[in-house]
Amino acid sequence: MTNIIELHSHSARQRATASAAERTAVVAELVTLAAGVREVVEKTFELSSSSLEHLERTVQHLVDALHQLEAAADALTGRGEWAPF
Repeated sequence: MTNIIELHSHSARQRATASAAERTAVVAELVTLAAGVREVVEKTFELSSSSLEHLERTVQHLVDALHQLEAAADALTGRGEWAPF
């Protein structure tokens, strides 16, 4: 399994055609995913059948994923300089 996504180059014209609505939709999806990850973290804490070590590892992976989603949203919004809503 790999986490590498191949990106294809686009001309400057193609990059400029992404509308604010499209960008907003992507940011909204990232926010929704982040909220879902937070919810899973809370549910993970409720699990009592797993070992503490397993729970800590699971939560750490989820928190790492949450940080990556937040970094992606930051990149799309220019570190919060572009606010779609």
